[in-house]
Amino acid sequence: MYAQQVYVESGIVNSEFRFLNSKYERLDHLIDGSNNFWSLGYRDQFLNKRFKSYAGLRYATYSSIGSIKELNTYLEWKVNYLELQTGIEFKLLSLPNVFIKNNKEAFFFITGNFSLSHFIQGYQVINNNVINLNGANDFDKQLLKDFRYGIGFENAISENMSVYLQYVIGSTLRLNNEQNLEIKSKSFGIGIRLKTTK
Repeated sequence: MYAQQVYVESGIVNSEFRFLNSKYERLDHLIDGSNNFWSLGYRDQFLNKRFKSYAGLRYATYSSIGSIKELNTYLEWKVNYLELQTGIEFKLLSLPNVFIKNNKEAFFFITGNFSLSHFIQGYQVINNNVINLNGANDFDKQLLKDFRYGIGFENAISENMSVYLQYVIGSTLRLNNEQNLEIKSKSFGIGIRLKTTK
């Protein structure tokens, strides 16, 4: 019988900020930023042995820099979010396990998840002026909704532990014209999964 698991993951997230108006026009001249993320959660079987569901928390930092040459203005943003996420994995292809003979727990999988992101802290730099973003409409007062999807590989290293790698891309969902911020992200993570039941 499939075991329930807890997981811990860490990695790099590359983010692209897009500030949009009601006409969906964006502020140009912004460069992606790379930062770290951490996540932990719970994973269990869903429907059948090929499907897994999971839910957990993720703490991520997003950033972007740029300039407006016409105004001789330097811009920078760096923000931290705590995210509640839930998702589904589907096992694609099993491979021979490189650590444990006759063990089929080595496989590729695809994943998709939805998350709600709550602003923790952050700042904006305009030239030499640093602005605290607590209370800012585009950040602190918006509960961001994100959808992400990707592919990964998992390999058991013992009867109770496995390691995995995954590459995930996604974007915040712009559900109304009042939301001016869109964050696109690409994440590469490595994690550990531990069985809690047999």
